Amino acid sequence: MAPARENPFTFLEVLEQHVREHRVSFHVPGHHNGTVVDDRLPDAFAKVMPYDLTELAHLDDLHDASGIIEQAECALGKLYESKSKWLVNGSTVGNWSMLAATVKRGERVYVQRNSHKSIWNAIEWLGLKPVLLTPTIERGTGIPTVVTLDTIKQAIQEFPGGRAVMLTSPTYYGDMADIRTISDYLTLLDIPLLVDEAHGAHLIHPQLPRRSAIFEGASAVVQSAHKTLPALTMGAWVHYKDNIDEARLKHALASFQTSSPSYLIMASLDYARSYLERLTDEEWSAIQKSHAQFVLELKRAGFVVKVGDDFTKVTILTYPKNGLIFSQHLASIGIDIELAAVDHVLFCLPLREIEKQEIEHWIK
Repeated sequence: MAPARENPFTFLEVLEQHVREHRVSFHVPGHHNGTVVDDRLPDAFAKVMPYDLTELAHLDDLHDASGIIEQAECALGKLYESKSKWLVNGSTVGNWSMLAATVKRGERVYVQRNSHKSIWNAIEWLGLKPVLLTPTIERGTGIPTVVTLDTIKQAIQEFPGGRAVMLTSPTYYGDMADIRTISDYLTLLDIPLLVDEAHGAHLIHPQLPRRSAIFEGASAVVQSAHKTLPALTMGAWVHYKDNIDEARLKHALASFQTSSPSYLIMASLDYARSYLERLTDEEWSAIQKSHAQFVLELKRAGFVVKVGDDFTKVTILTYPKNGLIFSQHLASIGIDIELAAVDHVLFCLPLREIEKQEIEHWIK
């Protein structure tokens, strides 16, 4: 892998320079550097449009990167100790591409039963044969958690010949599988481990008790940078190791993704990587302490709280009260949450310190 440039804002700086030059656009997109607008367009959108660009020679090409996009992807790979590619169609396209790169039509894949719908859509349209892996159900909450090594071993023994294992870790609720143990076992069988890690792009600091699966032996991992990092919606990336067929993966990415990738999304991906890369040990510690304090305040207020392996996911158990009604109450006072169910609600906490005013006016 080519070494990344030291400047973490190379991609963003090139876009900024392009805008400063006030170039004449005789190319798509149709707003032509934000000049085809009228006074009905909000100022915020008018300011963004000049950065919504296309594959000009000096702006590189996502599907054949050899310039600033390649440099930015190399910087990302260096951070995650892998080969890495930007995704502009979310983790959905990453899941499709990981499966297409490892499992051929008619072949078996061992897949977590409660996987995201994008995985089931891919299995259907790619013509794969799924062998279902049932996750452990958490006592008391009834929430599905993770797939164990024993479950994987049993599936392989009963249904041999599968070409890959597809897991979800962390789960929506922040539970994380024992990826190291599972990957060590699968390595002996020459079966690649694919991980839908859409909610785990931030799990990178070496002091965290559980880190991204890409550091724990997984063959390929897809992450939604827009879920837990400051990237625009649909911004994601895929990391992969040498036992993944790179040619097939790249072909799948080019086939399943748009041929007109958003430069705004890509710029936000480079920024998200930079944001994560620049967090100091002190800032990481402060964020975790802030989140722990948030949980403590919830418990002091009488809430029953579940926190998974991922410290940014907090579930409040509302039974016998209705979680849907509770979420409506929160919304009425200006607090929007990730998920509401009959017996619980889910909070996705930001990768920054939580400010007192964000909780004080409702938690008491």
